[in-house]
Amino acid sequence: MMIEKKTQGFTLRDLQSQDAALLESAFSQQGWNKPASQYCTYLDQKKLGQRDVVVACLEGEIAGYVTVLQRSEYEPFSSKNIPEISDLNVLKKFQRKGLGKILVEEAERIIKPHSLVAGLGVGVLKDYGPAMRLYVKLGYMLDGNGPTYRCKALEYGEQVKVDDDLLLWMTKNLVSKT
Repeated sequence: MMIEKKTQGFTLRDLQSQDAALLESAFSQQGWNKPASQYCTYLDQKKLGQRDVVVACLEGEIAGYVTVLQRSEYEPFSSKNIPEISDLNVLKKFQRKGLGKILVEEAERIIKPHSLVAGLGVGVLKDYGPAMRLYVKLGYMLDGNGPTYRCKALEYGEQVKVDDDLLLWMTKNLVSKT
């Protein structure tokens, strides 16, 4: 369990049951489909030790969140016990304030006692451009396995739907090189 802490004006804390409806409403207002049931599932997974969920607030208002899957569904990560930073989301009105970086660094802090490597998947659509740039800036590199669709490697000539499940995968070594 995470102790509430302040970072650059944002308060970071664990997901709470009352957050589910608040998150659904906040993301719905900007046209994103994030149902409350998703957060209830995250809470169930948290109780089972499968997922950590960090919520960021600014002046009492939810600004975003990130989750860490202890066991990724992406086989190259799961076979090497690489935890996955998953579902990083920052509400539009809180973007470009450094919150994405804060949340990724908090996820890395959660991962570091368990793994020397953090992994994540990023969508290939234009909407993911800011996330791609952030991950590269924070030291993430492509894992070299190419794109996947729903965590399955794609073969040459294969056709898939281009949506949020079409991902490239990245890793970062969490050991400082000093």
